[in-house]
Amino acid sequence: MSHFPSRPAGDSAPAARPAERPDLEAAMEAVNRDLAATLPEAGPMRLLCTPSDDEDVPDQYHAALPDGRRHDGVTDPVAADIADAAQETVQAVL
Repeated sequence: MSHFPSRPAGDSAPAARPAERPDLEAAMEAVNRDLAATLPEAGPMRLLCTPSDDEDVPDQYHAALPDGRRHDGVTDPVAADIADAAQETVQAVL
């Protein structure tokens, strides 16, 4: 699993957009069930993608809170990576 730090404020990085990854839908559903049971006021998380502006650097995927706040992204994620990213976001942001 590859983690990249968030970009500095004011950086002209591309904006994150909703990610279309059907292979990760079940992982996000499981994350949101757990989050609703333990921290319902947080609201459901969503999968976002920040596209890379460099062809040698892969896109980053984020488990984001409803308002878009997120922590580090992962590249080429599998379900466990998204669950880890969601946990990191909840711990770091909330």
